[in-house]
Amino acid sequence: MTRSPDMPKAVIEAAAAAMPAAAPAAAEPRPDRAAPVAAALDLQPLPRRIASQLRDLIIHDMIKPGERIVEQTLSDELGVSRTPLREALKILALEGLVRVFPNKRTLVADPSPTEIKNMLRVYASLEGLAGEMACENRDDADVLALRGYQERMIAARAEGDRIGYFRENQAFHLRIARATRNDTLIELHKTLNLRLHRIRFLGIMRQSDWSSVSAQHAAIIDALEARDGQLLKRLLIDHLDAAWVRAEQAAQAARFRSRSDAEDA
Repeated sequence: MTRSPDMPKAVIEAAAAAMPAAAPAAAEPRPDRAAPVAAALDLQPLPRRIASQLRDLIIHDMIKPGERIVEQTLSDELGVSRTPLREALKILALEGLVRVFPNKRTLVADPSPTEIKNMLRVYASLEGLAGEMACENRDDADVLALRGYQERMIAARAEGDRIGYFRENQAFHLRIARATRNDTLIELHKTLNLRLHRIRFLGIMRQSDWSSVSAQHAAIIDALEARDGQLLKRLLIDHLDAAWVRAEQAAQAARFRSRSDAEDA
């Protein structure tokens, strides 16, 4: 199996196809390799639109850790100049998704197992703190929103839609952070979530015990509604502990595949 050191052309074409000049009248089902751009995204500055597409490809494992991003090739394929592309890469570098080296070489971040483990520990602690603070500051709309995410996760699970499930699961946890009404925690949680997004995505792709996870989400919502901060903190940490086991297994499997590809190249 051969493998180019640069980003595969098919991936670049997928990113270009996912950046229409205007939002479609109706959203089509998500393709396997790239998500359609939401209408709101089309109103954002071009560097943020480019960053959003590249981020989606990275966190959904379409561009692999350690792969090189060649600016000229990518700008040609996307039909954009290198200036907004460089600004987009700066955004992703601040999020820890790419690493820009002094020689202007840009690689997709490839955190070590130790780095991943350390991030997971901090993220679990943030989730626990978010649970406590959310119980102090949440309103009824937060609880209703979580129940909506839970219903859509159940529907996605029934349809075998793992990507749809993942989206709703991400929104579920981000809403708990938002319910804290604490801007500092929300920003830290969001940033770390982005850096762990790919690992969590791979973990959910490997998930097999859906019923127990659904029960955990239901218990989390009940604890938030009851404003039981200590219970919610414990539930969230336990919930993430189980998720991280799957995530680390997925990361190890991905690393093994990457090494095998490199050996076959």
